Formats: sequence, C-alpha cells, structure tokens
Amino acid sequence: MFGRFKRPPVAPATQPEATAPLFERLFEAVPDAMLAVDAQGRISRVNPQTTQLFGYTREELLGQPVELLVPQRLKLRHEGQRKGYQVRPHLRPMGKGFNLFGRRKDGTEFPVDIMLNPLELEGGLVTLAVVRDVSERQRAEQTLRERIALFERIFEFAPDAMLTVDATGKIARLNMQVERLFGYERGELLGAPLEKLIPERFRAAHTGHRAGYFATPRLRPMGAGVTLFGLRKDGREFPVDIMLSPLAIGDEQFALAVVRELRPAN
Repeated sequence: MFGRFKRPPVAPATQPEATAPLFERLFEAVPDAMLAVDAQGRISRVNPQTTQLFGYTREELLGQPVELLVPQRLKLRHEGQRKGYQVRPHLRPMGKGFNLFGRRKDGTEFPVDIMLNPLELEGGLVTLAVVRDVSERQRAEQTLRERIALFERIFEFAPDAMLTVDATGKIARLNMQVERLFGYERGELLGAPLEKLIPERFRAAHTGHRAGYFATPRLRPMGAGVTLFGLRKDGREFPVDIMLSPLAIGDEQFALAVVRELRPAN
C-alpha cells in the first residue's frame, strides 16, 4: 500500500530500484509497532508489531480510523490533535513528555510513547507513527521514585547524623541529626565546606584526606580505629566515629558520611 517513493527522474542505470523494497523490509522488521495513517486519519499500513501490541489482525486495522487504537475517553481530543498535526506536519520524536495511551482490542489501556513523521508517498502525504509500549519503563520509574522516597525518609529520620559531601568538599545534604549534633541550622551548612565541622587544627590535613578518599572511594565502616573529632557551632570539640561510603548520583560523585558521637563508657 505504500507504493514507491516519489523520486526525481534519474538515468535508468543509476535508479535505486531497491529503495522501496528496503523500506518495506525495514517497516516489517522494526521492533516497535509502526503504522501509516492517511490524510483522512485511516490506517493504511501496519507492521507485525502493531498487530501484536494492539491484539488486532492486520485486516481488522487496515482502513479503520486510527482512533480505534485510542481509549474512548480520549478519541475526540485525539481527533482534534491529529487534524492539527496535518495542518503543520513535522517530526515529533519519542520522549516528548506527552501523557499518551493506547487501547488494545480487549479494551485494556496502556501507556505509550509515539514518534510521528510525515512521509510523502505516491498516494499522497501520510503520517508514519512509531508506537512503543512504555509500561515497563513507567513501572521502573515508579519503583525508582518509591526507592528515592524511602531513601529520603531513612536519611532524614536516621538515628545518626548523616550528610553527603560533593567532590569539592561542600556539604550537599544533611539530616536533622546533623543539626542537633553540631548545633547549626540546615541553611548554615548547605554549601559550606565540610571542614566547618572539624576542629581548626585538623583542617589542613583533612583536606588532603578528603581528596585522597575521592581519588579512591571505598566503604570505610565505623570503628576503623582512627581518632576523630567534630566541632560544634559553639566551639566545643567532641570525639566521633564516622562511616564513609561512596555515592554516585547521576554523573556526580559524593561521599555519604554517617557521624556518631562517642560517649565515654560508664
């Protein structure tokens, strides 16, 4: 149904006769659902992935309005959007952030991402739609959001002081126990150098230790036998034990520090 692409006249010896068959093979073999929709909004071509994704046979889809594949509650809106697209056809790539849904033959809905591309064929302009089921991706994103929320709660309400430090030594995040232990308000520490919480006589050496840690980040558990001290806002020093753990967030490297005040045994 696609016919041959319109081409400018060329010499018979150089005419690329294999172009249309190649397109046909690609259309049939791509791993995503792919369909062509004519100017009247009717499906003129589908590939095997389309029938598999939506549950229709090829014969049940050809000639039908594309809104057959759209949930009933969205059909009127989709029809208007389709007509608007035909006025100004353009490439719309995947991942544009639209909240889109497909509808299978059995009535079930599922989230999709869609790429649209106008394509000029001998029969006229069609819209080539590439449809991808993003159910798994959305489930993974939801799981990630839930894990982040859990981490946020654990971090904030942990019984120990916890803070993250970036590779430049700036405090990027802290919990309420840091405020309680060191006597600072959160806003006084965010973006400040970590050495603000260390007695002045140790700061020069600590800067070197910190740089060395980021060069070879590793887990350093509590009770490593190193004598460490913290410095409260009021100038009082106190002994601490610290666990360090490397933490990657995107492309950035951080150190997660868990700080525990050491109290003398009774």
